[in-house]
Amino acid sequence: MNKDNSAINQRQRLLKHLKKHGSITSNEARVQLDIYHPPARIKELRDDGNKIDTVWVTWTSEYDTKHRIAKYVLPESQPLDHLKHGEVSS
Repeated sequence: MNKDNSAINQRQRLLKHLKKHGSITSNEARVQLDIYHPPARIKELRDDGNKIDTVWVTWTSEYDTKHRIAKYVLPESQPLDHLKHGEVSS
């Protein structure tokens, strides 16, 4: 992994991952991409014109504790799962 952990480099890693895989959870971004505060990087990517949806999911920790975490999704990468909590498809 590149040792440059600047905000710019974090955004580049995050966007590259999203383009390759279509989505990432906030926990995955922390663990896999070494991004301590993923929401800030997502906001900056959105400010740069990238369309990224947020879907709320339940994640169970290694201590068997359930957490509500964000899953960031590129809309074109998944046809139905991009719906935000509470939305209904017509």
